Amino acid sequence: MIEISHKLVNALKERNLTLSTAESITGGLVAKLITDIPGSSKVYLGGIVAYSPKAKIEILKIDREIVEMLGTVDPLVAELMSTNVRNLFKADIGLSTTGIAGPDPIEGKPVGLSYVGISVNNKNFVFENKFQGDRIIIRENVAEFLLKKLLEILEGG
Repeated sequence: MIEISHKLVNALKERNLTLSTAESITGGLVAKLITDIPGSSKVYLGGIVAYSPKAKIEILKIDREIVEMLGTVDPLVAELMSTNVRNLFKADIGLSTTGIAGPDPIEGKPVGLSYVGISVNNKNFVFENKFQGDRIIIRENVAEFLLKKLLEILEGG
């Protein structure tokens, strides 16, 4: 994963872009992977670990009715998390993760289901995935998937 992080930080530097993160399922892992890279302070503005519904509502300003109706693991929630964290930090790019790492399903949704959001250039992308494994493996896979998707978008893919 460190190779992807290096590529991503370099791509952001080359494009003079800044980044912020809103994480739930990954619990700060995306921020860690980015800030492990020397020079990341030139591109990474900060992040929020919004693990609870309350944090998503009060800090990331996601409408309570949306969370109550859809739950916290939903593509719209991922989109709003990435957009709102981008706006909160006044970053060029906002990233988000939400999902279920287990061991038990929540909100009637299966373990391993995740959504990642990317808000860049006034465009929003949301990707769904279902990973297998324990909590650690699922969280690592979600973080790696998100970083790869952002790198693809930056490289025009």
